[in-house]
Amino acid sequence: MSEPKVLSVLAAKGGVGKTACSINIAGWCQTQRHKSVAVLDADRNRGASLYVDRGGPLTFPIFPIARYRSALKEAQDLIIIDGQASPDLNELKELASDSDRVLIPATPQKVSLLLALEVADVMRSIDADFKVVLTKCDARQYNALESAKELLKENDIPLLVGNTSLLNAFEQAEAAGTLVRDAKTDQGKSNPRASEAWEQIEVIAKEITNGLI
Repeated sequence: MSEPKVLSVLAAKGGVGKTACSINIAGWCQTQRHKSVAVLDADRNRGASLYVDRGGPLTFPIFPIARYRSALKEAQDLIIIDGQASPDLNELKELASDSDRVLIPATPQKVSLLLALEVADVMRSIDADFKVVLTKCDARQYNALESAKELLKENDIPLLVGNTSLLNAFEQAEAAGTLVRDAKTDQGKSNPRASEAWEQIEVIAKEITNGLI
């Protein structure tokens, strides 16, 4: 039996939706593509592992990075590594070297984009298969989003068509340890934007896993 493919989600700073991408892409691959998936938590802040601690009803396993062999036993199709949000580019390079594909989340803010460009340069240096996804895009700041796309295009950075919006459904899902499709309000009702957020994840997941699994 062949080993599962490895998708690493890497960023040079926190707060860009890295873990939300990791968890929800894993959830989409399992529930919509019926793939055998596991998530490896390589973040010292334990972002992915906290989903388990919060008791959310996730149906795929999440392991610390030290239990890589356990993930290999559990996942037949795909392992998603939720990497450390770190400015240590050598650390990101090491994770990417063992990956079949890399996803780099970045917000439209200039600091985030410049850091994403640095990560992209590292990926190019090892000939990694990588793409950038824009996250937490504010619909009220259309010009910022278009400027971000233009900057990435000027630097010949492969960019996913899909992106995520600045929706509180992502925060509520993370707080509850659930997929964003299951996000609930503080009153326990379904978040009215949860389906929109899940649709965004679906577009991203289809793009980043195309040809991989």
